[in-house]
Amino acid sequence: MGVVCTSSNKQKQIKVNEVIKTEPKPTEKPSSKENNEIDNKKNNNISNVSTGDSKQMTVAIDSNVLVSKGALNPDDIYIRQKLLGKGAYGAVYLVKHKDLHKYYAMKIILKKKKSKAEEEALMNEINILKKLDHPNILKITDFYSLKTEYNIITEYCQEGELFNEIRAYAPFCEPIAGYYMKQILTAVCYCHGMNVIHRDLKPENILIVKRAKSGCHPIKIIDFGTAKVFSKGKNENLLMKVFAKNFSEK
Repeated sequence: MGVVCTSSNKQKQIKVNEVIKTEPKPTEKPSSKENNEIDNKKNNNISNVSTGDSKQMTVAIDSNVLVSKGALNPDDIYIRQKLLGKGAYGAVYLVKHKDLHKYYAMKIILKKKKSKAEEEALMNEINILKKLDHPNILKITDFYSLKTEYNIITEYCQEGELFNEIRAYAPFCEPIAGYYMKQILTAVCYCHGMNVIHRDLKPENILIVKRAKSGCHPIKIIDFGTAKVFSKGKNENLLMKVFAKNFSEK
């Protein structure tokens, strides 16, 4: 479960009152009347379930519950192990969760390096990733908005880009190529089912999770910075204009 943290906001801690249910003493036996009432309740519950007359409880999972607001600092939860990469935007670190003892990747993005449009694109990516949950899509676990930087915690894929794998070992045999394509297409199909369009799918934006002896490595799609949520009617006219422009240029 993830936590979106801001340095300025602090949640009030909710005190949970323990409700202690007293059980009847071993020497106290329910009366025959009480037994009949209990049996009637059980029978009513069974009949309601079998006939479908009972109220069905629906469960809706809000993405804000999975990635909610808090007031923690990432360095209080994660230990930085080593620097994985550095650029003009900031840096990426390998971090270890203090309690879970599990490794993650922490991307640090400096706020002063981001324009307003870039910040909007970043928040768009965060909001989209919060909604997605697929084995072949990189999962965001935590997001922190501090005073001078953003901290994004994601799964750690230690084997690098699929692009490097293609450059080193391509052409692949049919089973390996088919395995990669199955993972990519199932992830894309899932995104489209969630009305999300990636718009920048390429080998550089696909990471290898771990290496398998068979050569069929599990992969995850990353970089939803240019992704869009498709809304029927609102985006259809825009897509038609894009297609018309592309065909006219050809």
